[in-house]
Amino acid sequence: MSDCGCQFEAKNKAQRKILRILFAANAAMFAIGIIAGFLVNLLNSRFPDLIIGFIIAIAVMRGGISIIRDARSEQIQHQRL
Repeated sequence: MSDCGCQFEAKNKAQRKILRILFAANAAMFAIGIIAGFLVNLLNSRFPDLIIGFIIAIAVMRGGISIIRDARSEQIQHQRL
């Protein structure tokens, strides 16, 4: 995936798909952050930024929890072998 400007090397088709989803999600969060900044300026209020920040924090935490669960289940499977 040399077009993304990152150092990740996908080993197979599934990993490439996951990386594309990850980068798309990050781009979407960035765009939502820009919209929140615009709303903060327009409404002269900090609440749009706080609300969007809270939503992004929840999304990131859910993703992290999912990664940890997957890693633990993979570790358990490898220990059984």
